[in-house]
Amino acid sequence: MGRKGRYVYRVELEARFEAAHQLRTLLGAGSAAEPVEPLHGHGWRVRAVLETEELDADGIAVEFGRARAALERLAARFDHRNINELPPFDRLNPTTEALARYFLEELGTELARPGAAAGGGGGGRALVREVAVAEGAGGVATCRLREAE
Repeated sequence: MGRKGRYVYRVELEARFEAAHQLRTLLGAGSAAEPVEPLHGHGWRVRAVLETEELDADGIAVEFGRARAALERLAARFDHRNINELPPFDRLNPTTEALARYFLEELGTELARPGAAAGGGGGGRALVREVAVAEGAGGVATCRLREAE
């Protein structure tokens, strides 16, 4: 079951949160002291894609419950909050692209921990390959890992 090379297993997870933000800079205008837009809120949706070529002994690529719980914990950090006040966005421009990278990196770190849903003992050795963040219904930004060269 754990044979590598012939198949790639792809698992998608989703979480949602409601939060406010305001871009500090845009097209060279604005600053931390004088943002370029007013504070406003969105219903955010985060979709994470995990991939692996291996299944564990139980035939599982990723244990959905534990992986989804990890993603939901990360999203809950922002729920009904001002993103601009939370690290690292207290110093980074809180763009949808920056949020996608944040979720990609943080979920990857979380799932790489021993006993995590994607690190064995519950599902293969899946990598968080990409994360898409939707800012309301208007736009989606995706951050993905570059293929190894």
